[in-house]
Amino acid sequence: AKVQECFTEHAQTVRGSPQLSIDFVVEPSGRVRSADVLPASVGATPLGACLARVARGTYFGPQQNAVGFSIPITAERR
Repeated sequence: AKVQECFTEHAQTVRGSPQLSIDFVVEPSGRVRSADVLPASVGATPLGACLARVARGTYFGPQQNAVGFSIPITAERR
């Protein structure tokens, strides 16, 4: 729901159907160490800042080790 709020609030900044991703690094505690919105051209926008803020506030639960992964997002104006 919070990701959707980012798009609702910043819809005017979305052009076309950009392919976005959020690259995460999660600590063994389950807390996000880093979350980067890619491509950087989107990450530098208010939409990218909003998505990064939501991602960094996400908790994934305990992990055996630190883990990195990427989540793709397709944005489409309707």
